[in-house]
Amino acid sequence: MEAHPSGHIDLLASLALDYQRKYQELQQALQDVPMERLPLQLRALAESTTDRFRSAQMQLTRQISHDAALLNEETIHLLNVIFRCFDEMRIVFQMLLEHLPRDSSPQ
Repeated sequence: MEAHPSGHIDLLASLALDYQRKYQELQQALQDVPMERLPLQLRALAESTTDRFRSAQMQLTRQISHDAALLNEETIHLLNVIFRCFDEMRIVFQMLLEHLPRDSSPQ
């Protein structure tokens, strides 16, 4: 990994650009969604994202458990941090959805 430090920077830059693109796409897609349907749309997107993450998580865990070169304490620790952060973000998102006003129509 040390041999290609610019590759890490390129990856981070790519992730940042992808984040920005996805943020803008979601913002535009949700502009046309009626407020009363917003929680349903967000919940569906969250389920899709969670399914994709869990699938990648399982594949990565299998890969690491079969590759002795990848199986070390630091890698396991970093993966635990990533997995726990995802779970925490998912919980925060779920709490926000659950605490949205049930009736969002103007009074």
